[in-house]
Amino acid sequence: MALSDIDLIHQAKQGNENAFEQLVYRYDRTVLSITLKYTGNTDDAKDLYQEVFIRAYRGINN
Repeated sequence: MALSDIDLIHQAKQGNENAFEQLVYRYDRTVLSITLKYTGNTDDAKDLYQEVFIRAYRGINN
């Protein structure tokens, strides 16, 4: 049985990097699709995609 997003977030807050990786995997395509629509080109979309997940990782405890 897969963990809920809330459970994964709680685990990630406790330092479980695998839990954060699972969240990234779940939202990978969605975030890339949104960034591509927002930027209009693949290179910028990939840069923004990385920034989204970097900020999420850094802010997970806030």
